[in-house]
Amino acid sequence: NNLEVTNNSTTVTSSRAGILVYNNDPGVKNHIYVKNTYVHDVNSSESGNKITGGIIFFGTHIDKDGVATVGRQSGFNDVLVENNTVKSVTKEGIRNKSDAGNGYPRINTNIVFRGNFVEDVWGDGMVLGEVLSGAVAEYNIVKNHSKTTSGSYAGLWTHYTTQALVQYNEVYDGTNGGNDGEAFDSDNSCDGDIFQYNYSHNNRGGLILVMPT
Repeated sequence: NNLEVTNNSTTVTSSRAGILVYNNDPGVKNHIYVKNTYVHDVNSSESGNKITGGIIFFGTHIDKDGVATVGRQSGFNDVLVENNTVKSVTKEGIRNKSDAGNGYPRINTNIVFRGNFVEDVWGDGMVLGEVLSGAVAEYNIVKNHSKTTSGSYAGLWTHYTTQALVQYNEVYDGTNGGNDGEAFDSDNSCDGDIFQYNYSHNNRGGLILVMPT
């Protein structure tokens, strides 16, 4: 709570984040809250994966020594990211992600992004990923997202989620985004997500993309 974090270098040679919560053990880590922080000026390598940027939760099959155990499922339960400001970061603003090396396990539960302000993001503004139940993004503002012309990026979206609730968010000034650039996106293998009472304006890709399972 109540931290200011920056991670800037004039010569970037690494993938970096402002706040990184990392789990490489099987199963979930519980009860992690990030509140009232100011994360800014994180200039990660643009060639890195989508686990860099502002506030990142990452469940991975790769251990601390770089050894991969394909199929290992790691994630989080009871995450609250609330009332934070994230500004001028590469690649992601606020995101959770789980990667088993052979797919994206729906292992996370009760992941809530609420009341955050994200501005000036090279890639995605905010992403709820691989959440089995209790995924919520509400009362957030995402401004000036998807600045790159390469790859696929959007403002606020879901990925491999079940019955995620995305409501009362404002997403605007998405300038590029490659193949995407929308304000909102119900992406791959989402089931029963609800997008309601959101406001989109001045996004290159329009309001919303809905992808098949």
